[in-house]
Amino acid sequence: MRKQKFVYPAAFVILLVLSLVYKYILNNQASGMVIKNTQEVTTVTEEEQQEQKPEEAQTCRIYICGAVSSPGVFTVPCGSILNDVVELAGGLTEDAPSDRLNLVYELNENISIYIPTRAELEEGITTDPLIIRTDYVWGNEQEQQQDQNRNSNSININTATREQLMTLPGIGEATADAIISYREEHEFTTTEDLMNVQGIGESKYNRIKDMICV
Repeated sequence: MRKQKFVYPAAFVILLVLSLVYKYILNNQASGMVIKNTQEVTTVTEEEQQEQKPEEAQTCRIYICGAVSSPGVFTVPCGSILNDVVELAGGLTEDAPSDRLNLVYELNENISIYIPTRAELEEGITTDPLIIRTDYVWGNEQEQQQDQNRNSNSININTATREQLMTLPGIGEATADAIISYREEHEFTTTEDLMNVQGIGESKYNRIKDMICV
């Protein structure tokens, strides 16, 4: 009876100890799983963030000069249009041929751009056909038809009256009289001969050459 009296308490103590040890082991295993799962979630989140991180936009350096208010080198995102750089350069000057510029020309590399004045275009300065609208330089189908119509109504500088000559851009009374005086002594054989008349230079001739004939 005395042995049984000590056996029950001892067994209870052993069971209590085993229960605490088992509970401790379970808690450690659960903590390890939580840490592992947390690490996995963190890793996935970081990878997703790296995948979703947008690439840095590439930039282009553009040197623009000529008929702009503040020429210089400007850095813009590649894919910007000419108008963006023109605005950074303070806008076009008053003598810039704004109606003949391709302001939506896309810039995708480091380049230099020269914006000519209207007078330079009329004098035939060499320009980038991508910057200067090609439909003005070489003429599109509609403008070619307009040119043909103009040619059919061209003014013959050998026979035109004073009033007819004065309908040409830049030809006033004095210049019209000079043309008539010249042709009385020298018949015009080509339209280029008109530049031999005093008061008519290359710039003025270029403005009217498509409106005259001999």
